[in-house]
Amino acid sequence: MPIVINPQAIYQQVIKQQIPIYPLAWFRILFGALMLFSTVRFVALGWIDLHYVEPIFHFHYYGFDWIHPLTATGMYAVHVLLMLAAVFVILGLFYRWSASIMFLTFTYLELIDLTYYLNHYYFVSLISFLLIFLPAHRAMSLDVRLGRVSYCNYVPAWSINSLRLMIAIVYIYAGLAKINTTWLFEALPLKIWLSAKHDIPILGPLFTWEYTPYLFSWGGMLYDTTIIFFLLYRPTRKLAFVSVIIFHALTGILFQIGVFPIVMIGVVTIFFSNEWHLKALKFIACIFDRTHLEYLNIKEQLYYTLPKWRNQIMLTSLAIFFT
Repeated sequence: MPIVINPQAIYQQVIKQQIPIYPLAWFRILFGALMLFSTVRFVALGWIDLHYVEPIFHFHYYGFDWIHPLTATGMYAVHVLLMLAAVFVILGLFYRWSASIMFLTFTYLELIDLTYYLNHYYFVSLISFLLIFLPAHRAMSLDVRLGRVSYCNYVPAWSINSLRLMIAIVYIYAGLAKINTTWLFEALPLKIWLSAKHDIPILGPLFTWEYTPYLFSWGGMLYDTTIIFFLLYRPTRKLAFVSVIIFHALTGILFQIGVFPIVMIGVVTIFFSNEWHLKALKFIACIFDRTHLEYLNIKEQLYYTLPKWRNQIMLTSLAIFFT
């Protein structure tokens, strides 16, 4: 029997229909916390001076040679502003402004020098930009608590699925990039990288085995290309999340990629069920502000809607963004 694809049904389910806001509110809090942790860590390690103050020359991105570091005081001020913006995003206070400042300050810092590029910095910039336009402050936020915006417990599916799509792109493209003879059949550069880690406790001897680089090469490719589908499928979601933890813990041990493993372990929770996210939000509310429980316990379906013309502009902009 042939499989019939109904574009209208897909559009309704993936983009138009109203779904619970809980994953979006959770993501806002979590991502803001990760940004705060990452920035505090950067400052504590003394990297502001090392990366922005002490160097006398910076390699610029094409078209961004007009971006330069500020004075030492200025660079510290930018990081303080980034930390404050992250705190405000967590709290959902003046959300649109705080999300915008978080995006602008982080992206400014990453554009100063080309040699500091890591692909997860690009990912963080894109997510930060995307959050500006999502109604992530319509639940579990001070904007709601203070009456700046109305509470909503349902949002259009595109507002959550756009974040899921962004995460899926990171993984799937990483997997597709690994499908080549050098990576799969020559196990390069993992042969070099793993052999250099032979002195790691417990795992070190494993990295000296002849077939270990091939196992890691094929395993990494299969993981990246398939993990999203296992996260989307509820029966395999728990096992998939365990594999996410193991995979990123290993990459964190083996490679100097900063907080990227923690970021990815955190953001994939947006694939969890609505029930899980509601429980997580209630747990946070019980600890910090029980007033939010009153909103979370509302049974009436309160929808976040946009005028038709604004909704069309948003969907068109998202299509351009992902293109």
